Amino acid sequence: MDMVKDIQIIDRKELREGDLVFFKNNGKINHVGIYLKEDMFVHASSSKGVMISKLTEKYWDSRFYKGGSTSFSLSRISSKESHTVLFPE
Repeated sequence: MDMVKDIQIIDRKELREGDLVFFKNNGKINHVGIYLKEDMFVHASSSKGVMISKLTEKYWDSRFYKGGSTSFSLSRISSKESHTVLFPE
């Protein structure tokens, strides 16, 4: 995945809404999601469609590679640039 080279790595405990999370299987990055909050992320499953999962689930925890922000991470967009509420409280 080309976008992973541009990621600014963030400690997993410091992930914010909109940051990207990457997963590896067999040494290759094969899945990406968007961090929501409270260890949850949204991603697309080939068998179940778009879904929300927890990073702490055994399957995802064992495959977690890294997460962080990029120049296009949603949480890094200032309120001056966007008036859309992405993740309301």
